[in-house]
Amino acid sequence: MIPTLDGVHHLKLPVTDLTRSIAWYASRLGYAVAVEFHEDGHLAGVVLDHPAGGPQLGLRLDPDRARAAAGFDYFAIGADPVGSLWLDTDGRPETCHRFADFLEPRLGAIDELRIAFTGDGLLWAGLAMHRDRGEAPFSHSDRDVLRRMIPTVVDGLRHSLFHGVPVEGNDRWIQAPAVIMVTASGFQASSAGLAAIDDLGGLDHGDLPTSMLSVVGSVRSGAPAAMVRTRDTTGRWVTIRAAPLSDGASVVLSVTATSAVELFPLATGAFGLTRREQEVADLVLQGTSTAAIAKALVLSPHTVQDHLKSIFRKFGVASRRDLVGRFIGTQ
Repeated sequence: MIPTLDGVHHLKLPVTDLTRSIAWYASRLGYAVAVEFHEDGHLAGVVLDHPAGGPQLGLRLDPDRARAAAGFDYFAIGADPVGSLWLDTDGRPETCHRFADFLEPRLGAIDELRIAFTGDGLLWAGLAMHRDRGEAPFSHSDRDVLRRMIPTVVDGLRHSLFHGVPVEGNDRWIQAPAVIMVTASGFQASSAGLAAIDDLGGLDHGDLPTSMLSVVGSVRSGAPAAMVRTRDTTGRWVTIRAAPLSDGASVVLSVTATSAVELFPLATGAFGLTRREQEVADLVLQGTSTAAIAKALVLSPHTVQDHLKSIFRKFGVASRRDLVGRFIGTQ
């Protein structure tokens, strides 16, 4: 339901593609077209109404302004972290393209339940579970039980994610660009890209690894770009980035070793650092002295030392040098 916002009658938003935008606001928020505006015989804008009330939305075809606003989220949606295909389609999974194209013909599944293990604003992991033909679909009770498990699983992931020494793996893709181009009919990859696919678990029923498909799906859903950090089968951290190509259907992927800068928020979150402790740790890793940290963060040196003691305890180290070594070791 869209809440009524006091004093707000409507919102006017620039978009690059009216058709896709109308479909998005209809499927995600339940808005429907109330008025259309045409210029020179072409659709130039619409007004959307919501059956539950709330502000009207005006969508105007204005690619330049829309691109200038890229990165600004007009809406932040609080989604359920546990979703069942059967329940979410009211017992009609055949209305979902994924069911018709993949789940039923390839896996013989009649239902899929997906869980997003989220905590402190970060997505730590995802899990998909299936029910086969002859089995009962997932129930509301199943979904409730799994939802209650999320905090426990996230806590376990935080404690285990940065432990273990990476084993020797295939370094071909680190020495050369690992690039994969995904088209409507399949994919093409550089030799390093093929090595990256292998190190991320290999093909699954002919499809790319789930970590790659997740960012491809984000881009094909309208995101200007997508990125995910994950550990490959050798234990190394890698970053997968996706961007759309000019034909509107193809997506290009790149796979690179995750840098310390990229890994820092995830590592500090995994070790349970507070926001202030993250700021202190960031400066420590840059070689900043205690006095300089105190000045930069407008803290007393004594307070900085207290934060350092807490950081050392959480990382299981006894000094700045050990902290840097421990952090570098997480890569």
